[in-house]
Amino acid sequence: MIGYGDRARTQCEFVRLFRETHPDLPPLNQGTISKIEAQYREMGHVKKVPSKRQAVVDDDTKLNLLLALEENPITPARQLACDRPFFFDDTLNGAIYLRLLQHELMPVLCHLFPNPLNPNLTDERLWFQQDGAPPHYAAIVRQYLDRIFPGRWIGRRDF
Repeated sequence: MIGYGDRARTQCEFVRLFRETHPDLPPLNQGTISKIEAQYREMGHVKKVPSKRQAVVDDDTKLNLLLALEENPITPARQLACDRPFFFDDTLNGAIYLRLLQHELMPVLCHLFPNPLNPNLTDERLWFQQDGAPPHYAAIVRQYLDRIFPGRWIGRRDF
């Protein structure tokens, strides 16, 4: 674990240091530290960025999704999402965005733009573009896009 100073610290050392530095605050537990460490490794920072606005899903959109499922209950989620927005219960982070790419978007793209040599990949002429939002630029997402779209995806800093 990364800590203050020149060396890495164990989680136990970090808990002890936190208690000594902030005796008036409630103590940290190992789970909290693990989450903070995972966020740092994934995003490169632990700063919480408050959302300026929350996505509002109107009742008509919810009703349309329910009606589409009622008409055909075996409709895969990715087919519904092809022309509709994605909704998340949790705050979007790199891990959730990666799952979205892997399990929702890529199967649709592979179906729409098949690769004759590998059905699990898209046609090599297809480029992928996204903005540089933190979840889109998480290390795990960049590694995945480098593997799936080698030299063919555009994000922060053009590539």
